[in-house]
Amino acid sequence: MNDIERQLLDALLSGDDPILLTLRDQLSKSKIESRELSGVGFFLNFSVPESAPRAGSGRIVIGDVYFDLEGIEYGGGAILFVDDGHLSMLEAYLFGNEKWPTQPILTRIYYDSDPRDIESLRKNWPTQQTAPADRR
Repeated sequence: MNDIERQLLDALLSGDDPILLTLRDQLSKSKIESRELSGVGFFLNFSVPESAPRAGSGRIVIGDVYFDLEGIEYGGGAILFVDDGHLSMLEAYLFGNEKWPTQPILTRIYYDSDPRDIESLRKNWPTQQTAPADRR
């Protein structure tokens, strides 16, 4: 995993929410399955061991992280997809018509609110999401 991918994932998974804690644990056990450059960003697909704890079920989308890159006028955003409780894909994309740089340099990461609003983020997650400690 490169530095930008790591920093975006750290921001996306930041917080004390039990789901985010579980996903951070998964990330430490996961491998990069594939990386695809789209021209305006990238897709990073994960391979998570079946033995890793699940963060509920259904699809979770975490998309409140934005960033600036050196030499890019409008910046971009990052979205993390979690399918059936396991990390699935990180997507990063640029706003506007700019192309993803060959050697991107991250200058800033920020949330769509300050401070980050985890409760608002959670409202968009499936209602059956439970933390590992809540499982029966």
